[in-house]
Amino acid sequence: MRKYLLAIVGVVLAFASCSDELDIYDNGFEQRPTTVNLQLSAEDIDNPSRSMNENIIKDVNIFLYGDNMNYHFYFSSPQSKLEFEALPNTYRVYVVANAHANIGDITEQQVREYQLDSSTMLHNEDIPMSSQTTIFIPPREGVFTTPGIKVKRIAARVSFDIKIAAELSFSIKIRSVQFCNIPRNGALFSSGEPSSDQSTDYYDGEVFETPAFSYSKVVYMLENRQGTVATITNQKDKCRENAPTCATYMRIVAQGQSGVLEYIVYLGANNTSDFNVDRNNRYTINLTIKGENEIDNRMKVYEGLYYGSANSIICTNGQVSFDAAPYRTSKSIAYGYTNILAGYEYEAASASVLWQDVRGLVTKVNYYNNRVTVTTNGGRGNAVVAIYDSENTILWSFHVWCTETPRNCEYAPNSLGRAYVVMDRNLGATTTTVASNTSYGLLYQWGRKDPFVGSMNATTNTDGKMYSYSGGEVKFEVQYATPEISVESVRATPKTFYYGNSNWFGDVSKNEFLWGDSGIDNPQKSVYDPCPEGYKVGKNDWMLVISINGKLNAGSSADLSTGNYYTYSTFNLGWRLYYDNKGTNSSKVSYFPAAGIRDGYSSGKGVLKSVGVQANYWSSTWRSSSRAYITYLNASTVAISASHSPTMGMRVRCVKSPEITKLTDVINNQNIK
Repeated sequence: MRKYLLAIVGVVLAFASCSDELDIYDNGFEQRPTTVNLQLSAEDIDNPSRSMNENIIKDVNIFLYGDNMNYHFYFSSPQSKLEFEALPNTYRVYVVANAHANIGDITEQQVREYQLDSSTMLHNEDIPMSSQTTIFIPPREGVFTTPGIKVKRIAARVSFDIKIAAELSFSIKIRSVQFCNIPRNGALFSSGEPSSDQSTDYYDGEVFETPAFSYSKVVYMLENRQGTVATITNQKDKCRENAPTCATYMRIVAQGQSGVLEYIVYLGANNTSDFNVDRNNRYTINLTIKGENEIDNRMKVYEGLYYGSANSIICTNGQVSFDAAPYRTSKSIAYGYTNILAGYEYEAASASVLWQDVRGLVTKVNYYNNRVTVTTNGGRGNAVVAIYDSENTILWSFHVWCTETPRNCEYAPNSLGRAYVVMDRNLGATTTTVASNTSYGLLYQWGRKDPFVGSMNATTNTDGKMYSYSGGEVKFEVQYATPEISVESVRATPKTFYYGNSNWFGDVSKNEFLWGDSGIDNPQKSVYDPCPEGYKVGKNDWMLVISINGKLNAGSSADLSTGNYYTYSTFNLGWRLYYDNKGTNSSKVSYFPAAGIRDGYSSGKGVLKSVGVQANYWSSTWRSSSRAYITYLNASTVAISASHSPTMGMRVRCVKSPEITKLTDVINNQNIK
C-alpha cells in the first residue's frame, strides 16, 4: 500500500480592532433634548470578499440606556446620517446593524441576550454587526455629533483553497466540501462564554459538489466558541475522539484509488488544542492533498459499497418509494451508514422482483433517478426487489414487507438496566396471530441482509412457495460456503443460502461487526442490518426482560426451565411472554412463534427443521470465531444467551435503533507523516 502525505497550511487573521473609547462628562444639564448625529461605520477589513459585502450597513437599531431614561431608534435605510433626539445624559449605547427588523423597545438585558438566526445573514447576503459603548450627550442648541462608532461583525469569514497535488491528479479528485456543526443562532453581543453544547443548536451546511482537482470558496458562519482541549499537543490528535461534540469542521470528500476518502478539518486558532470560531475573525485554510494514508487514523478510506437507507421497507398502503443511490462505507467503521455518495458510475440501471411469497403481490416496479417505486395489489406478503447494473448483475436487493404498521412494544428495563423498544412481530410476519405461520416471518443468516422464505404452514418442515415477477415458481437455492466467498460477493447472490460448518463469509476479521454490534451499549446500525429504517437487530440481552432471576447466561440446566421466565400462557406453537419485568400486566405481552430454523451446517444444507417446535432469534452480538448469540425457546426451555453458527437461518425481531451519528475523524492545519 502506498503511503502519501496530506499537507494543510492554516492562517487565522483577526479583523482590525480599533473601537474608540468615548469621553464621559459631568452630566449637569438642562432637561431639553439634544439632536444627536451618530457616526457609524464597520470596522476596517483588508481584501474584503466579493461573495458578500462585509462592510455594508442596511438597517440600524440603536438602544440608549441611562438613568431613568431609555431610548430605541430604528433606521430602515441608513444611507444618510443617523439623527435622533435624546435628553442630555450618560448612556450605555448598543448598536445593531443588519438585523433586518425593528427589534422594538426591549430591556437592556434583553438586548444583551438577543440572538439572530443564521438564515437572516445568509438570505440577505450581509453580516449582522454590533457595538457596545458609553457616550455622554451634552446639552446643546445645535447638533451633537458623536465620535465615530465602529460596529463589529458577529460572524466569522472562512476562506479555503483545496488542491490536489499535481503528481496525483490522475488518482485523486475532490468531490465535495461541506461545513458541519454551524450555529443556528448567534448572540448580538459576545459574553465571552462558551457556545451551546447541544447538537440541536447546530446544523450541517450546504454540500458544495465540485468534481475537480482544486476548489476555493468563502463561507460565513456565526460564532461558535467550543473552547480548547489542553491535552492535545500533537496535531494528529486533533481528531473526532478528542474534539468537542459541537465544534465546527469542514468535511472534504475525495475519490481515491482505494475508495472514497474523507478528510475532516476542525476550525480553530491553532493546529492542536483550539476549537473556537470567533466573531469578526477571518480564517484562511490552504490545503493540499498529497495522497491517502491509511495508517493515519484521522483520515478514512471508505472501500465498502451499499445502496439506500435501509434494507427492509414496510409497505402498508399498496405502494412504496425508496432510495437506491450508491453510498460508501468501510469495515473500519463497522459498516456504518455514512450517506457518502459513491458516484454516478455505481448507480443502478434497472430494478425488478427477485422473488415474492405471494403470487401477484407486486404489480409494478419502477426505477428512476436512484429511486425504486414498488406498487402492490394491496395484499399482505413479502417480496425481494433487486437493482441491477447495465449487464444485469445484481448490485443490491431490498425486502418489501407488506404488512400493517407494526406496533412498538416498550419493554421494561431488564436486569442490566437496558429498556428496549421492540416490534410486536417477527421481521417478515404479516400478523401476530398465535399458532399461525403468518406470524412466523422470514429467515436470516447472521450478518446478512437477505431474507429467506419460511414454511408452507405452521407445523410442517415444508418450504413456502416463492414466485417470480411474472408468477412462475422460484426454486430455493443453496450452495456450500467456500473460503473464496466474501461479504462483498454475497451481495450479488441474495437468493442463495450458503451452508457450512463455521461461517458463510470466509475471513472473520472485522466481520463480527456485520450487524453493527461492536461491544458498546448502543451499537449503530450497519448497512447489512436487515431491519427497516429506525430499527436494528438487538444486542444479546434484548429478551432478558422475560427472565425472573435476571440471568443473561444460564448457570445450570435449572436456569433454562420455562418456570424461570414470565410466560403468559401455555406453549402453543410458541410462547406468549410478559415484557413488563413483573409478569403481571396482561397488556405487556408479545407472541414469539416456534417458527423453526434452516439448518446451515454441511449436513443440513439449508433444510427447514423444528417448525412448530422451537423459536430461534438472532442478536447482533458476535460471540466467537464461528458463533453469534441467539435466544432459543421450545416447550420446556428458554436460553436467552445461547449461540449458534452464522450459517443457520433464524428469525429476527427488530428493536428501535439509536440515532445514527456521523463517523468522522479530524485534520486541521497540520502535516500528516
